[in-house]
Amino acid sequence: MFRSKTLVSSAEAGTSVVGFALIAPVVVSVALLCFQIVGLVMCQVSIMAATKSAAHLAALAGSDQTETRRIAKQFFIPSGFADCGNQLKVSRQRENETYLVIVRQTQCLQIPYFERKILIEVHGSEIDEGKL
Repeated sequence: MFRSKTLVSSAEAGTSVVGFALIAPVVVSVALLCFQIVGLVMCQVSIMAATKSAAHLAALAGSDQTETRRIAKQFFIPSGFADCGNQLKVSRQRENETYLVIVRQTQCLQIPYFERKILIEVHGSEIDEGKL
């Protein structure tokens, strides 16, 4: 049972430190990029759910426009992202003898890592129960 001991020379130890110093910023940057993308996806899913909930509420007979707008604004914006504007449009439309309520929502977000703005546009539609 012989154990071989490998001695690392100071030159080899220095190259591993330099290698780590060169690779670490790239790894950290990729990790931050992944967090930004996950945050955007979470925000989009949250806006989509809020818009569909608002469309469902707007389709109910006797629904209130202010309550519909309040429900549509209840979405998640990740920490670090800045809200740079929101537009909400509620419309009623007739398609093939069916009346629909369509809610379109556009959310502008300032992304800190990229220093850019992005628009997230979603829409939700429901059959207008007030016209049934």
